[in-house]
Amino acid sequence: MSDGRQLRKRRPQSAPVGPVGELIADATRRLSYSLRDAAKAINEAAKDVDGVTATFGPSTVHKWIHGVIPQPEARRWIAAGLDIPLERLSEAAEAQQDRQRKSAPVGSAPTLPDFDSDDVITIPIPMANGGIAYVITRRQSWRV
Repeated sequence: MSDGRQLRKRRPQSAPVGPVGELIADATRRLSYSLRDAAKAINEAAKDVDGVTATFGPSTVHKWIHGVIPQPEARRWIAAGLDIPLERLSEAAEAQQDRQRKSAPVGSAPTLPDFDSDDVITIPIPMANGGIAYVITRRQSWRV
């Protein structure tokens, strides 16, 4: 542009993942909220509903829209902050958890990085949701 203003590039929007992501994305569009606005509304709802100081940020809202299932406590605040019926949000979370369980092959594990060193170990940790988390650490840190 010749008047010195720059055009701000917008990132292409990716589609929401799962029923929870769809509900949250629909609510943010309906309320004309940015991710930052949504996070602020959810944090304010946490204060109003439970007297809790929550510190959710735009990146957390983005993660929920793209497949991460919020914890039950956070769902109350999301529902209140984004004007989503809590029952609908809870049902969506259950449906999404069921989908995730069904889509993961039994005994499957995520691909881990390849380590060429004998001093690195990987420790599998079972999660409450049926998944497995991995801790990667140096073997020397375990020596006494």
